[in-house]
Amino acid sequence: MSPTKTSAGQGGGVNIPGSVGSVGGDIVGRDKIQIGFSADQVRMLIEAATRGADEKLADVSQRLGVTLGAMRTMLVTVGEAGVPDERLAEKLAEVVARFREATTTIAALRPDNPVAQGHVSRASEAAAAGDRDEARRQLQAARASALGAAEQARRLAQDAEAAAAQQMLQAARAVAAEAELALAALD
Repeated sequence: MSPTKTSAGQGGGVNIPGSVGSVGGDIVGRDKIQIGFSADQVRMLIEAATRGADEKLADVSQRLGVTLGAMRTMLVTVGEAGVPDERLAEKLAEVVARFREATTTIAALRPDNPVAQGHVSRASEAAAAGDRDEARRQLQAARASALGAAEQARRLAQDAEAAAAQQMLQAARAVAAEAELALAALD
């Protein structure tokens, strides 16, 4: 893929296919350089997300490497957050980065508990689809399952400790009986 020349403002710009925006070329006479989406582009994407304009959203979600559902959720999040227009692109980038961190964190969860594993798997699928509420519910269920398993393991450990103490007491009694036997034999 080769960059294509665009005309932006007084100077030119370079649009790199597969990128999320363009980088200004000639900056003489410009006040700023735009990297990524402009506020107008983010506003249009937010409107597309709320109207269901899947073609434009599908293109952006593919370029950002997220599912269409996740892209729609991120744009709605930015749209509902009351972000000033000049910070829309920055906030969208922040939401995308946090989404990636969250999905990476979920993917890294490897519970030993099979019930918790199922919940984590469903949480990962829900997050990738952009269903934050379901992902949260599944993570809460995974946490509850892990806490239940931990409590059960703690009880088993306490039972094992009590059994070990009982066995030590029986061993001590056997030593005492052996000592009594030795005394009786005048050893």
